[in-house]
Parts: sequence; C-alpha cells; structure tokens
Amino acid sequence: MVTPPSQFRARVVDNRALRGGYVVLSLQGPADPAPLRAVDPGQFVMLRGDWGRDLINPRAFSVLHADREGRFSVMLKAHGRGTAALARMQQGAPITVTGPLGQGSFPAPAPDGPRQLLVAGGVGLPPLHLQARRAAAAGL
Repeated sequence: MVTPPSQFRARVVDNRALRGGYVVLSLQGPADPAPLRAVDPGQFVMLRGDWGRDLINPRAFSVLHADREGRFSVMLKAHGRGTAALARMQQGAPITVTGPLGQGSFPAPAPDGPRQLLVAGGVGLPPLHLQARRAAAAGL
C-alpha cells in the first residue's frame, strides 16, 4: 500500500557507526506516525538537517526500518558534505523529513508465491532488509 507523502519534523534518537563508513541514523517521527506505518520496501524519505543556508538540498534514503510508534531508520555512507553532515548528527538533533516517497518496488511476500532470494550490499541493503522483515512477519 502506497501512502501519500508528508513533511514532518523528527529527532535523531541514535546514530550508530557500522563497518566500512556506513551509519544507521534512527529517528523519532511525528506524534501521529501514520505516514510511516505502511512504508513499503523500496520507498524512501528525503532528509534535511537544520543547516541554515548551507547544504540546502535534502538527501534521499531508503527506509531501513519503521515501526508503529513512528521510529524509523535509514542507512547512509558519507560521500559528500550533505551526507557527512547527516552522519555527524547527534542524539536529539532536529531533522526535516519528507516521505514516504516512491512506489515501493517489491512484491508482497506470500506463502503460495515464489520464493524470494534477497541479495544486496552497501546502501542497497535497506529495501531488502525491510522486505526480509516483512517476509519474517508473514511467517515465511
């Protein structure tokens, strides 16, 4: 199910460094988490920190995880000034989020459907991680 995008403020609740220069940024979304409840694998959000006039463009990231309470996470790797600024964000920092965006690009896991083989690496991992969680929740 594709939900209409919205824009909301979130706060950083965790910033966890991984091997290879990757970072998992966990955010707490709005009091009404409806926009994030039905995030489909392959959908993404646009993130923009409070950088003032510097680094004005939001950055797009696939959703790694989203829960029913409005907490969600993305995985990123700092390649330029914008992603480096996001990778340095500390707990409690405010961030503007637009999303979820995109159609989602994975079929829903079904017990009688074809088996799915999920292979990914780097920043391509988040949509497949979300798909694997959906399959596990469906008992597959």
